[in-house]
Amino acid sequence: MSSREGEHWTVTLYERYPDLYLPILEARKEAGAVEAEGVSRILSAAGGKKGKVLDLACGIGRHSIPLAKMGYEVVGYDLSSLFIDRARSWARSQGLDGAKVRFYEGDVRRVADKLLENKEGGFDVVISLFSSLGAYGEAEDASLLRDLLRVCSPGCLLLIETLNRDFVMKRFQPYNIQVVSQNLRLIDLAKFNFEDSTLEDEWRFYTETPDSTLKPELVLKISGRVYTLQELKELVAGAGWSYVGSRGNLVAPGPVSADSPTFVLLAKKPLEGGP
Repeated sequence: MSSREGEHWTVTLYERYPDLYLPILEARKEAGAVEAEGVSRILSAAGGKKGKVLDLACGIGRHSIPLAKMGYEVVGYDLSSLFIDRARSWARSQGLDGAKVRFYEGDVRRVADKLLENKEGGFDVVISLFSSLGAYGEAEDASLLRDLLRVCSPGCLLLIETLNRDFVMKRFQPYNIQVVSQNLRLIDLAKFNFEDSTLEDEWRFYTETPDSTLKPELVLKISGRVYTLQELKELVAGAGWSYVGSRGNLVAPGPVSADSPTFVLLAKKPLEGGP
């Protein structure tokens, strides 16, 4: 089964077949709590306060909920209704009410309009984790970063964790098999487009039947813009943010290098009257 012609891969995966990706997020719940602690340390070191956080592409809330438990007011935003339902249910099970964490469903490319419609604004922090930036390409990323300024307070911190292009080129793997869950397998066939620095993958989901036969569930062509640190610095600056700094990953200090699978970039919305 393949995606519909003309339908963006994010819609296919996160709206039509979110149950195929859900086990990947569920398996990373514990990692999400550790990463949220890393986010909090980075923000604190940059002078950030435990204020209002926007978690873009929040999924099932694996960062939103730990941050809310730390004392942040968190708004999670994601395309998938299934993920949002899971996040809300998980938040309730943790005793977190709407004053501490709230979740909205919608396209990230219209996030500012959606939030303003729901009287959400004045964010002190925006986080974009798990390489969610890049899914719609560089032009849409630039538009998103500019649009976010509409809902952010002056001095708002922007924290992006994304795949490192230098690492991708050094360790490129054109073929990978992932055991998603007990019965679900993902075969990833990848290639790199050098013209626009885009990873172009074909994801093939299979269910393993009791007789060990692999039953095809979905064939999906996905793509995403992959950035070097310098490229992302230029992108955020061009969108109106001021670069603050970077590090090799969320949970441990250290500089970005070609051996960093991902990197973290921190930027800030200029103060009123600032540059």
